[in-house]
Amino acid sequence: RVCVTAGDLQRAAKTFDEYLATGGGVKNTQDSTGERNGDNVSLTLLINGFASVGDLRGAVDRVATARELGVEVSGRAVTALVRACADAGESELAMCAYDDATKDHGLQPTTKLVNAVLSGLARTGSWREAIRLVSDDVIGSETVVADETLVTNFVRAFERGGEPEQAATARQMGLWLTGSDDALIKHLLAQDALGERLL
Repeated sequence: RVCVTAGDLQRAAKTFDEYLATGGGVKNTQDSTGERNGDNVSLTLLINGFASVGDLRGAVDRVATARELGVEVSGRAVTALVRACADAGESELAMCAYDDATKDHGLQPTTKLVNAVLSGLARTGSWREAIRLVSDDVIGSETVVADETLVTNFVRAFERGGEPEQAATARQMGLWLTGSDDALIKHLLAQDALGERLL
């Protein structure tokens, strides 16, 4: 933590790696949310530190190295990495980090994690990737609950991707995903009323 705060990220990374290599850490303890802490707290600090200086590849490498040294990388740490990539406008890198964690290392998607990915896809108008993400990991999921943030980012991906008609469909889909039956009915009635006026 001291090294990260001082901006000496390379020393912080080296110290953390050496600590893990010698069998240190509290990898088997869990916090109140059930996520493993200790090593992941340090890893998240490193991720945020590298991201703060624009070194996203360094942040990605930190996660890969931690896994190699036996850390079960938590959802919180992965979310920090994905969010950092998304905030920097690197939606492809964010998606890669997400896929690596969920598809290659078995991490269960969560609402926070999906929202972090979608925020990046919305920034870049990557609506095709947004469709895949929602289709694969939101619809029918037991661990991801669609909320307003998710729907807003889903719709924005279409808007910024130059697909206004698809954005309207995505907005309607979002009402269904969030279980807003009354809002969906009102929306459909409004659409019908608009159609009648246009006729």
